[in-house]
Amino acid sequence: MKAMRVMAVLIGVAGLAMTAQATNYLWQGGTSTNFGDAGNWTPAGTSFATDDNYRLTNQTSITTADGNFSVGGFELTDDSSLRITSGSTFTINENNVTKFYEGSLIVDGTFDAGGNRLEPIGAAGKTVDITVNGDWINPGNSFWGKQVFVNIDVNGDFLFKGSGMGSDYSTYSHVVSVNTGGLFDVYFDIIMKSGTDNETAIYLNGGTLNFNNRLAGLDGYDYSNLTINGDDGIIFTAPDSKITLDSNRVTEVNGWISDGALSSTVGDLQVSYDADSDLTTVIPEPATIGLLGAAMGGLMIVRRRLR
Repeated sequence: MKAMRVMAVLIGVAGLAMTAQATNYLWQGGTSTNFGDAGNWTPAGTSFATDDNYRLTNQTSITTADGNFSVGGFELTDDSSLRITSGSTFTINENNVTKFYEGSLIVDGTFDAGGNRLEPIGAAGKTVDITVNGDWINPGNSFWGKQVFVNIDVNGDFLFKGSGMGSDYSTYSHVVSVNTGGLFDVYFDIIMKSGTDNETAIYLNGGTLNFNNRLAGLDGYDYSNLTINGDDGIIFTAPDSKITLDSNRVTEVNGWISDGALSSTVGDLQVSYDADSDLTTVIPEPATIGLLGAAMGGLMIVRRRLR
């Protein structure tokens, strides 16, 4: 009797193990361009379980339509495209690396990477494009890339949990553009690296870069492995851009500027601290911008007179 009970327990455990076994799904298409149509995947009949993995391939452009999805893992390959539509949420649940080999991800709704690492890992010469118009929340701790170009356009809210961005491989650039209305929110710190021939940069094109809740012992911005050639580091390109940082970081930020790791194409940078809000703010200096405008106006007058 005891032996039968033990056997029953073992069978039950085996059944649970089989139930927990993740399934790998590959996009085939043919039914629609909706991620949620089971007939588009092989094997068919997916229930979109939270431990299953999905690989998008075949140069396909699909959307989440109006659905919300929680999956175990996701891979983007073969110049394919996934659009997370407004009102939809796409969540990565398992402790997997989300791999972007090649293609584009457009986030009009919400993308939640579940705190897992995201890795651009394409073959030589491939490109990964990410556009965030909605919300990118709880991301993994890295955008370290290998032989792949990475372009990230931030028009909505992008929570960057921290750690690295960039590539050791020559010619492969990693660029984040924070555009008007966009927020690039750094939860821990940024570690940037680049070689002599590639670009690793955050361009502030009218948006906001926020260093938030820095943990003790973190530098906030580590550029010790960044080769600064004028197109690397954090760069202001629009006068309505700004950087905000918790606590008094004036001395630290001025060090970034002196080292060339924080720069501006729209005038000198003004670094100030407000004790009431306990925030340090970096903006292009209005007087400098005015002088630049006056100089450009004078140049136009001279050109007109020369004509």
